[in-house]
Amino acid sequence: MLKEAILFSQLGHEVTVIWCPITPWADDFDEEIFNEYSSINWIQAGYHLKSHKFSYLLSRIRKKTWYFTYKIVGNRFDAGIKSMVLFSQELLKIALQNKADVYIGHNLGSIASIVKAAAKFNATTIFDFEDFYRGEFDVDSKSVQMIRDVECKYVSKINYFTAASPEIANAYKNIFPEITIQTILNVFPIEYAPIKLVNLPPKPLKLFWFSQFIGKNRGLETVIRAIGSLKNYDITLTLLGNITIELKEYFIKILNECNVDQNKLFFLNPVRESKLAQIASEHHIGIASEVGHNLNRQYCLTNKIFIYLLAGNALVCSDTYAQKKFIDQNKEIGFVYAQENHCELSEIFKNYINNKDLLKKLQHNSISALYMKYNWDREKKKYLSMVENIK
Repeated sequence: MLKEAILFSQLGHEVTVIWCPITPWADDFDEEIFNEYSSINWIQAGYHLKSHKFSYLLSRIRKKTWYFTYKIVGNRFDAGIKSMVLFSQELLKIALQNKADVYIGHNLGSIASIVKAAAKFNATTIFDFEDFYRGEFDVDSKSVQMIRDVECKYVSKINYFTAASPEIANAYKNIFPEITIQTILNVFPIEYAPIKLVNLPPKPLKLFWFSQFIGKNRGLETVIRAIGSLKNYDITLTLLGNITIELKEYFIKILNECNVDQNKLFFLNPVRESKLAQIASEHHIGIASEVGHNLNRQYCLTNKIFIYLLAGNALVCSDTYAQKKFIDQNKEIGFVYAQENHCELSEIFKNYINNKDLLKKLQHNSISALYMKYNWDREKKKYLSMVENIK
């Protein structure tokens, strides 16, 4: 969303972004973005957990009330989206107050708002399938039923579609064969690449992983156990993201169980997206350890991969459907291992350590892949080509 908003603003269009304050930990980063891109009109929809506690609490009560309403009357009165999205009513209200030529939605919670605002002002809609939403939950769950109801009600009213991976696009194309979906990968501007890549010594082998949150069932347990099985090798692991004290102790416990020194594991606080590549460049290998415990995780092509390319990292990816296909198409930048198979993963690490020329070659190939194929400067041309068709 941010890349598109900046792009349209730089092209001279008047851009308004309606956003919801659902990540208090990112408040400072948000303020930096608002100040840096002051030509964009930023409008908050909803209530902050800390500064509007009472209104926030009422919103949660309202959401639960709509959930029980949905169980009784189904998707009447848009009960489905009101049950799923905390600030759906505030988002809709503000959207209806802001006339635009094009309304763009970047998550399922926005789809009703952009459709209704576009209908009011006779405008065009673009919706981005960032995830395979109905694939995030058990197929028979109430959540999937809600998502299906919402999608079936509003997808047919959207003019243009994008998706964050080919697999997500294919999944929705199978459900809605009448629509056309343009895949726009979650890549980054070349300007985010470090000005100068770090010339790292071969030892220790430095691994890097990041996300908004560091937690269980993200494949990190497997990475730590793989390190633990290579006690005669010097390997470190850096994890960047928000983490609770309890979860930090959880990962340290796994380290201790594997007889790995705690000084082999480093935790870093979140940083702005534009700074991630610089930190990643201080490591040899970028880890994409996703566990495909649902269809959405299988189909997502995580933005980690594209940050690692910016940083000149060699890649190690778990074999989710999307990641395996990506590495199959780009064999020269990394390797794939079977999810949760720490023995197979440790062999990949060992191969990198024992073959320094291979490691350097794959790092160089990552940079080449970035400049040749996987950057926003290239991907945005596909997006603009689609938008140019809008009358």
